[in-house]
Amino acid sequence: NEYTYVDTGALYRGITFQALKENVNLMDETKVAEVAQRIKLSFNANNQLLINDIEHTNEIRTPEVSRNVSLVASYPMIRNYILKFLRELAKAGGVIMDGRDIGAFVLPDAEVKIFLISTESGAALRSMVRGSSRVALATDFALPLIPPFLISPVLFSRRSKNLSTST
Repeated sequence: NEYTYVDTGALYRGITFQALKENVNLMDETKVAEVAQRIKLSFNANNQLLINDIEHTNEIRTPEVSRNVSLVASYPMIRNYILKFLRELAKAGGVIMDGRDIGAFVLPDAEVKIFLISTESGAALRSMVRGSSRVALATDFALPLIPPFLISPVLFSRRSKNLSTST
């Protein structure tokens, strides 16, 4: 059996990227939702996000998108759009979804659920190391090697994100 890995955060990033590209006012939920309805989101065989059939892996991970994605993800219209998208994608089966609230809210009847917890510092370090790419890292072991002044700004950013996106 083949499985498709779905990075649900990439979907929010894709909408944010496209709205920024179109110079849409991100403070206007309706306009951002119009962008979401107008574009086609999908994943290729390498599990990379496609927007209108064009791969945008690096573009959705820029600092500008990162600064704005929490706002876009906070909109009920966008969350509802992504919820429907994910549930439709899951109907065919064979998906592994990575993201907040997948097991509890998006797919409460999922066949298998795995819940992972990370320390705040570990998550901050992963965010810092990832930059514009997705990198797996045993962060809790590497943590003592990273000076605290490098992690602190990322940790603050993650705490802010967690507070603004918690359900």
